[in-house]
Amino acid sequence: MSLKVTNNRKVLNQLLLPPSSSSYIDSNQLRLENEVGCSDATKLADTTNEDAFVHNLKIRFLNKQIYTSIESTVIAINPYEQLPLYSYQILAAYEHHNILALPPHIYALCDHVLHCLKERNIDQCIITSGVSGSGKTECVKIALNYFIYGSNERCELNKIKTRLIAIPKIIEAFANASTEQNYNSTRLIYMYEIDFDFRGDPLGGQISDYFLEKTRVSRQEIFGYNFHIFYQLIGGADLKLLNYLKLKRNVDSYQLLKEERQTFQQTNSQNSIDEFRKTKLFLQAVGYSSNELVECFQILAFILKLGNVQFLRRANLDSTEGCTILADYEISDICETFQLNVDTFQRQLTQKVVKNHNDVFVAELSANSANKIKNCLCKTLYYRLFTWTISRINDLIKTKPSANLTRNNLTMIDSFGFESYNINCFEQLLINYFHEKVQQIFVDFNIRKEQDEYVREQIEWQPIDFTFNDLLCDLIERSTDSILSTLHEESTKMIYFREEIFIQNLNQHCTSHLHYTEITNPVHMDREHGNIGCLHSCSLPYRRLSAGDINKSLPQLCFGIKHFMSNVVYSINGFIEKNTDHIGREWSQLFYHSGHTLLKTIFPDGNRSLRKNPKKPITLANQFVITIESILAKLENKQIHFIQCIRPNRLKMPNMFDDEYVYKQLYSQFVIEYNQFLQAGYFYKENYDTFFKQFSILSHQTWPKWNGTLLNGVYVLLYQLFNGKLDNFAFGKTKIFVKHLSVMIELEEFRLLRLTKFAIKIQKYIRTWIQRRRYIRMICSQRKVVRYYRNWKRKHFLLWLSTHLPSQSPLSREWPSCPRSCKESNRLLRKLYHKWRCHRYRSRFDQINRNRMREKVTAMGLFRGRKASYRNSISHPFRGDYIRLRQNVKWKRLLPSLGEMYVVFADLVSKITKRCGKFVHKLVVISTNSFIVLDHRTMQINHHIKLHDIFKISTSPYMDNDQKGLNSRAFLFESSHLIELITKLFLVIQNAVGKGPTIEISQEFQVHTGKENLVLVFKTRTNPDTSLNEVRISRKSNRLEITI
Repeated sequence: MSLKVTNNRKVLNQLLLPPSSSSYIDSNQLRLENEVGCSDATKLADTTNEDAFVHNLKIRFLNKQIYTSIESTVIAINPYEQLPLYSYQILAAYEHHNILALPPHIYALCDHVLHCLKERNIDQCIITSGVSGSGKTECVKIALNYFIYGSNERCELNKIKTRLIAIPKIIEAFANASTEQNYNSTRLIYMYEIDFDFRGDPLGGQISDYFLEKTRVSRQEIFGYNFHIFYQLIGGADLKLLNYLKLKRNVDSYQLLKEERQTFQQTNSQNSIDEFRKTKLFLQAVGYSSNELVECFQILAFILKLGNVQFLRRANLDSTEGCTILADYEISDICETFQLNVDTFQRQLTQKVVKNHNDVFVAELSANSANKIKNCLCKTLYYRLFTWTISRINDLIKTKPSANLTRNNLTMIDSFGFESYNINCFEQLLINYFHEKVQQIFVDFNIRKEQDEYVREQIEWQPIDFTFNDLLCDLIERSTDSILSTLHEESTKMIYFREEIFIQNLNQHCTSHLHYTEITNPVHMDREHGNIGCLHSCSLPYRRLSAGDINKSLPQLCFGIKHFMSNVVYSINGFIEKNTDHIGREWSQLFYHSGHTLLKTIFPDGNRSLRKNPKKPITLANQFVITIESILAKLENKQIHFIQCIRPNRLKMPNMFDDEYVYKQLYSQFVIEYNQFLQAGYFYKENYDTFFKQFSILSHQTWPKWNGTLLNGVYVLLYQLFNGKLDNFAFGKTKIFVKHLSVMIELEEFRLLRLTKFAIKIQKYIRTWIQRRRYIRMICSQRKVVRYYRNWKRKHFLLWLSTHLPSQSPLSREWPSCPRSCKESNRLLRKLYHKWRCHRYRSRFDQINRNRMREKVTAMGLFRGRKASYRNSISHPFRGDYIRLRQNVKWKRLLPSLGEMYVVFADLVSKITKRCGKFVHKLVVISTNSFIVLDHRTMQINHHIKLHDIFKISTSPYMDNDQKGLNSRAFLFESSHLIELITKLFLVIQNAVGKGPTIEISQEFQVHTGKENLVLVFKTRTNPDTSLNEVRISRKSNRLEITI
C-alpha cells in the first residue's frame, strides 16, 4: 500500500511555526517597569526569607508572569493555560538583547546561550527539571523554536530547520503518554544536540534517547495510558489505512488500550484525526517515505494484535501445565502481513526449548509464562521501532563533516519528572532517581564546585552549609549495597522467590540509611504528604488506623525512600522481571527472516552469520546507570543552564497557586538555596589569561601590549573601566570572580562597542586596499578588455546582421539596432544597404517604368497627407493618354500647326464657368511644351498656354477633383484623374522651366479671371448622401462656393 501524505509546505509551516496573532501581546509592552514583584529573585530584600521567595513567585504567577530569573537560571511555572507570550514579534524582541534588559523569559535565556556560543565558542547545555506536569517538555519546545527561528534566514537552512523543529513533535507522539499528573508526560530521557556555525545558524543535530518506559506498552498503572501514537492510529487513520492494517476504530477492541477511562477516549477521539495528520506531516518533514510510514504503522498494528492474544490454561497428562492460544486469528493476520511461519510463531509462544549439554528438551509453557513472553514481545517491538525511528532521524539531520567549519554544540535535555503514586514500581524508582541526579548536577555545578573554587582561589568567603542529596544517590546506585546493586545481584540468580530475598537483602543492607525506610505490614499511606503508616516501627512518620482505614492497594513487599520532594513507597512486585526483560534469540531470528523490510531491519541480531559470541543481555538497572554516566560525560566542558519548572498545584488548574506544594518543589530542586548562594557568592569566574585576552581591548593601557603580570593587567583594566569601584570583583590566585551577571553584560557591551569600532576601522583599510588593487587591475586591463569586447561585439553584430537583414523593399524603414561601438558603421551600412536595394529595385524597370515610378514618387511628395483623394490613386497606374489621342486623325492633322511632338496627358474634363458655375466638357492635353484646351467634338483649340506661363496650381484637400489656377487667367476643371493630371503637369513644367509650379491645397483661395477676382471656397456637406455623387456650385457676388 502506498500511503498518501499531504505535501503541503504551507500547512506544515503553520504546524511548525510559532504563532503570530493579534491576540498576542505587543512586544513594545515588554518592559521591566511593567513587571509585578521582583523579576530577578537575587534582588529580593531578604533572600533568606523562604516565604518571601514563594510569595514573589505567587504574585507574579497570578499576574500571568510565569517566568522569574535567578541570574541566568529561569524559574518557569506551568500556567495550565495558553498565554500570549510566544509570538514571532516577542521572539524578535528578545533577539540580541542582554538577558537582564527585558522581563524574564525562556527566549531571554536562549539568546544568552546563543551569544555564548557565538562570542565565547563554549559549548552550551540547557537542562529542564521539575516534577511531572511542571511543563518541562513545553519549555524545551519553546527554547527550540527560538534557536531555529531566531537564527539567520537563509534558504539552504530551511530543510534543516524544518527537520529539527519537527523532531520533538515526533518524539511526543511515540514517547509521551497521559498519566495522572500530566496529560502529556514524557516517558523517556532524550538529549537534543544541535550544531551551530559561527553565525548562529543550525547545521544539523543528533538525538540521543535513553530509557524509554517500554513497560507502558503492555501494562499501564492506575490512571496510566499507553503512548499517544496508538490512540492517534486507531482514532485518526482513515478507513482505507485501517482496513489495510486490519484494525478497528475502537479502543476497546485492543487489550493494550481498553483499560482507559471513557472520558479520555472521548477527548482523544475528538483530536485524534488532527493529531494523526500532524504526526504524518512531521514524519514526512524529517524525510520519511510513504513506504516507511506504512511499515511503521504495520508494526504498531502488530503490537496491538499481539496484545489481543490470550492463553487458556491446560493441565497435561504428566501433571505439567500447558496453555492453548485463544484468538489465534490475530496471529494468522500478523504472520500473513509479515510473512512469518504461523506454526513457528505459535510454538515459540507456548513452548520453550531447554538445552542441557547435548540433550534438547521441549517444555510447554504455562499460560502465565506465555503471557509474559507475549508482553515482552510487545515491549521489545515498540522499543526497537522507536529506537529505529530515532536512528533514522539522526541519519537525516546529522551535521555534514567539514574540515574548515567551526562548530559549536548546544545540548538540551528533557525527561520525565518526579512521580509519586499509590503504587510505585520499578519505573518510578528509576524516574525519581534520575530526577535526583539532575538536582545533583544542579547543585554540583552551581553551588558545591563554586564553594570549592572559592577555597582554592583563596577568596574571602564564609562557607554556607546546604543539605545535598548525595546520600540519597548513593543509596540508589553508588555503593555496593545500594538498591540497584542488590537488584542486579538478585537478577542474575536462577532461584525461586527472588523478590522476597531481594526485599530481605535490602532491609538488611539499607535499614540504617538515613533515606531508606523498611516497611512491614503496611496499612496506610497519606498520599498528600507521602507519609506511610506501619504496624511496626519505621523511620517514616505514621499513625495507627482502624481496620476500615487500611489501604488495601498497598502491596505486601515494599520499601520507602525519603526523597527531597516527598516520601515514596515502592512495590518490588515485578522489579526483577522488568530488570531482566528481554526476548530470546529465537524471536530475533524469526523476525529477521520475515518478509517485512522494517521488521527485519530492527532485529539485526537475528542474523546468525553476524552473531559470533552472543553476550548475555545487560540488566535494565545497569543500563540505566551507564546511561547516566554517558549523559554526565557529554556534559563535561559545557556551560550548563537550568530551567527550573514548577507545578503550581496538584489539580492542574489555572490561576491556582498552592504555596506549600510549590515550596516542596523549590526545596527539592535546591532553588532557594541557589538564590541565597548567588546573593553571597559570585556569578562568573574565568582564568586571568582568558579574561585578559577577551577584555584587554577596553583599555588603552592594556591594549595593544601589556608588559606586566596578568593579575595586574586585569586589575588595571577593571579599575579604569569602573572608576576604581571594584566591589563586584574578587581576585583569586589564578581567576577573576564577578559577582553579578549584570556586570558581565556591561563588560560584554563595552567589548562589543570596542570591537565594532575596530571592525569599522579594519574594514575601512581593507576596503581601501581592495579597491585600490582592483582599480589598478582595472586600469591595466580596461583597454584590452574594451578592445576585445568591442571587436567581438562588432563581429557578432555583423554576423548576426548578415542573416537578419531587413526587407529589400525601398519603402521599408526597418533596420536593427546596434551596439554603441558599431554606431558609425551601422549608419554607413544602413545607407549603403538602402542605396543597394534602391538600385536593385530600379534595375528591374525599363525607362518607361522608371518614368512612371518617378511620377508616382512625385505624386506622393505633392499629395500624401494633404489631399484626401490621394490614397485612392495609389493603386491606379498613370496611363497619360486616356482617350487614345495619339491615334486620333484630327489630332494628327492639328499637330503640324501646333508644333507639338509628344503628348504627355490627354483626358476629358469638365470646365466650370465662372459666371454661373456650369460644367462644360473639354479635352485637356498636356504636351512637353504646352497646356492645351480643345473642344472634344470638333478638336478646335480653345486655349493654348505655354508651360512657362503656368506658375500655380490650386486644389482642395477633400475627396473632390476640382482644380486649378493660371497666371492672368484662371481655369476651373473637374477631372477624375486629378492626381495624375497635376503630377504630370508639374513634371513637364519642371522639365521645361527648371522649376515646378506652386501647388496650393486649401479650402479657400483666390482666382484671377482677368476682369475680376473670385474667391473660391470648398465645402463639404454636413449630411452627405452617399448615393449622390455630384458637386454643387453656387455664386454669391465674387464668391464661388463649391459644395462637395
